[in-house]
Amino acid sequence: MSGGIEATPSVVQAGDQRMITFTGSGFPPDVTVELNCLECNEPELFATIAGRIGSISPDTAEVWFDMTDGFISGTYEAVFKDPRGGSAVTEITISQAPLELSVAVLKQSTQGDDNTGLFVIRLNRPAEQTLAIPYALFGSAQQYVHYTTDLLGPTITLPAGSDSLVVTILPLDAEQSINRNISIQLNYADQPPSGASLFASMQLRSSSTEGLFRVLNFSPDSGGNVGFVTMTVTGIGFTDASSIQLSGGVTAFNTVVNETGTRLKAQLNLMGQETGSRDLIISNGSGQEITISSGFTIQQGIYPDVFVQILAPERVPRIRQRTYTIILHNQGNVDVRGYAAIAGLPADTDWTIDESKFGITSGSGFSWKDVAPVEQENDRIRISLPYVNLGANETRKIEITTSVPTAQVMELVAAWFYN
Repeated sequence: MSGGIEATPSVVQAGDQRMITFTGSGFPPDVTVELNCLECNEPELFATIAGRIGSISPDTAEVWFDMTDGFISGTYEAVFKDPRGGSAVTEITISQAPLELSVAVLKQSTQGDDNTGLFVIRLNRPAEQTLAIPYALFGSAQQYVHYTTDLLGPTITLPAGSDSLVVTILPLDAEQSINRNISIQLNYADQPPSGASLFASMQLRSSSTEGLFRVLNFSPDSGGNVGFVTMTVTGIGFTDASSIQLSGGVTAFNTVVNETGTRLKAQLNLMGQETGSRDLIISNGSGQEITISSGFTIQQGIYPDVFVQILAPERVPRIRQRTYTIILHNQGNVDVRGYAAIAGLPADTDWTIDESKFGITSGSGFSWKDVAPVEQENDRIRISLPYVNLGANETRKIEITTSVPTAQVMELVAAWFYN
């Protein structure tokens, strides 16, 4: 070998087997090729990447490299070595693979003696920062009726540095003769077009939960000492006598348990409490307790500050239904109560909201649209939405479905009003 060599491409992305074409002169048929780290991620793991010759001629070599680990990245030196002596080098840059998610059934509820079902979410490389992935659960099985889960809130949180997460599905008492299923859909906007499936489904086998008391998850795990914090606990075996306590003498109040005893909500008064970690004690009201050591942290209080954003399509054909989404984010670490409003819709707009998101059930006998405070100025209206309680650091979406009969330009404004 003599002279320099060139690589095409000289910049590649990890995540698969990659072929690089090298041009030069004097390549022998038994040449060896490897990539050596100059400045790379995880050098103890990826210091050297061996090459596999695909085809070779005296002036061209096609070399394959195993870059399936999406975490490989950095600057490498491609080294060609002739067994008879002589070598040639050129520089290669490798970028990390785009983050890709997948979801699959890890254990069917119908398998084994334990009726617990498990979904597993995997990443093709460890997350560099915490990910909050929106998701949906659906199917013939209803949450808190036919099953409970360790998921809380509208997103699944994958901590920084993790590359997988297991979701637990725990069946409840149900009719044995009815087959039910549950599906999960991840709504990950940055999934590569050729990425793995973000959908998985499993069959549920009903299970007797009589006498069981389990805690699957709770949220939040921290709160500020300038107000109240609402905690939600999921599990099995909660009763109207269930309670939540923090070590140091803080007992939750306004306790509410759902009909199936699988979800417990209560408020903690942290006003003036000393900062620091506390044990979390959850009781089923029948003498059983579960203690989570240092499960909750009292932080220096941050008063509520609600960030508001409205998402709207730029163009909407008239009459067509379109959904406008108000994003509310409580930037404080204590609860805040209030309501959102949207202004700028034409006065002849037909609109609806999902009232179940505000705790208004279909059997309540009234629709919010019939009683909603609607103010009109000229040909525009402002709609005030029902009161909500935003938890510490909570983000919530409120969707308004509209149809506007006339074509026009709209300037929409969303706002939050504190109680």
